[in-house]
Amino acid sequence: MKKLAVLLILLAACAKRSETPAVSTAPPPAAVGDATRGKELMNTFACSGCHVIPGLEMGGNLGPSLEGWANKPMIVNKFPNTADNVIQWLQNPQSMDPQTTMPGVGANPIDARDMTAFLFTLK
Repeated sequence: MKKLAVLLILLAACAKRSETPAVSTAPPPAAVGDATRGKELMNTFACSGCHVIPGLEMGGNLGPSLEGWANKPMIVNKFPNTADNVIQWLQNPQSMDPQTTMPGVGANPIDARDMTAFLFTLK
């Protein structure tokens, strides 16, 4: 009987599982703020002076292109691309990565939230 129990445990451990992945209950990043205002703020803070940003004029090449931002898994290849991380990054990038060349632009929490909402519209 013990051998049968051990065998069943081993088989269960090796069996291929078809579990449904957990569904996040967090709101989608675009729900964090006003994307229209966020786009305007990207102009106000002159973000396109360093970045290519779809929908905005100019388009610098000092920073990476922000095209497809919503699909990027990481921020500067170090931090998960979550709304909270983007908001913090926009407010104070040096607090997350002291070596970054991105300057602090002076975004307050509401501005950063709205800019984040805009970034997550870039697919």
